[in-house]
This record gives sequence, C-alpha cells and structure tokens, in this order.
Amino acid sequence: MSCRASGYTGERGFEIIPPRAARDLVWTALAQQARPAGFAAADILRIEAGFLLFANELRFPVSAAELGLGRFAAGSSSGSGERRVRLLCFEASCDMEPALWRPPGDACFPPPPRSLLVTSACRSVVTNGVLGLGYARAAPGRAHLVDPAGQFREIREVSLPCHDPRKRRPRGGWRDDLLPDIGELHSFDR
Repeated sequence: MSCRASGYTGERGFEIIPPRAARDLVWTALAQQARPAGFAAADILRIEAGFLLFANELRFPVSAAELGLGRFAAGSSSGSGERRVRLLCFEASCDMEPALWRPPGDACFPPPPRSLLVTSACRSVVTNGVLGLGYARAAPGRAHLVDPAGQFREIREVSLPCHDPRKRRPRGGWRDDLLPDIGELHSFDR
C-alpha cells in the first residue's frame, strides 16, 4: 500500500492507493473509524480556500483579470485589463443549507450594480456560518451588496483564503506522530 500527502485545498490529508484486491477491506476499515465524506466536504474546503469550480464560477464569460488571475494571462505583464466584474468571497446569513449550491440557470450576468451573483455557497465550520463565492460589479472599494434572488442576506466580503487571509501557512499542521494538530487551525488572527 502506498500513502502520500495530498493537498488540493490546503487541508491535511492522505491519499491511500491499495492493491485492487484490498480496496474493499481498506475502505471498510477506514469507514468504521470516520464517517466517509463526499463531494460536499471537498466543496466546502474548495470554497474556504477560494478555489474555482468550472461548473459554478467559470460558467459565465469572465476574463482572467476578472477572476483575479490577470498576472497569469498571456500578454499581460501588469495583470491589468478591463474588469466588468470581480470574483469575491463573502459571509452571509441564509435560511437554507447551501450544500453543493450552484447559481440558477437563468442568472443575470453581469450582475446589476450593488448586487452579488452567488456562484458557490456552503455552511462553513471555519466561519460558523455561510461562506460563498460570487461576482459583483467591479468598482473601487467594497460596496454594500445584496442578492437579487433574496436567498443570502447580510452579505459581508471577506479575504481569501478565509482560513488564513494573510496566506501564512497551509491549513492545519501535523504532529510528529502524523496526527493533525487541531490547535493550529485557530491559532492565528482572522
């Protein structure tokens, strides 16, 4: 069996690659120790890290600059470019459980001024509330934003990644015995 550290979202983890004949035995043994998590768990970690999902954030015609990735665009030395919208991370109140949340098919893009087109949302353990990604009109400074669909209220823009806005370290640490160092997750100022 092979183990290696993985980290798509910055979360501690291992990828276990057993021989085909042992896969069911390994799965059963692991599932007895912890509840298996599905794509919703990966979606929460993705949103907390500020990572895009092609079916959500990239379903709209946006440029690299509008995604905050202008510095990686071909032919752009400064990362500048015309920005109609900007992708942002937000905290909000919401009456529903936004698990695997996607924008409606008839969503208006670009969103009207002072509106937020929510593209992804989840209930985050880190923020103890609803956290999401979405598009707002590009404008100087932070504006008071509203969700035209009325599902998200009290919208407040937050820095990415929300678990470490200063981007000082990966999410969580390891002890010498390879158990997660839980205390490290909340040991920094948000």
